[in-house]
Amino acid sequence: MKTTLSFDSNNPDDEGKMLRAVHADDLAGALWDIAVNLKKTMIWELEQDPKNEDVNSIDHIFEAISDIISDHGIDIEKLY
Repeated sequence: MKTTLSFDSNNPDDEGKMLRAVHADDLAGALWDIAVNLKKTMIWELEQDPKNEDVNSIDHIFEAISDIISDHGIDIEKLY
């Protein structure tokens, strides 16, 4: 089975749709790392230094999420 996607390069809405289609594997990989590996990493970091309050901070967690997204070559600003 073969499927072809087509996008209108003159339509700004289609540009975002095209980028999301092209980066689907990258997005899936980033989501996997966030859903499966991030919690383990945060727990490991906390175990290394239980008094490190930064590990529990929301900013630290969102920085880690941002790093994962960036490591997968995803520019969130261009997707929407």
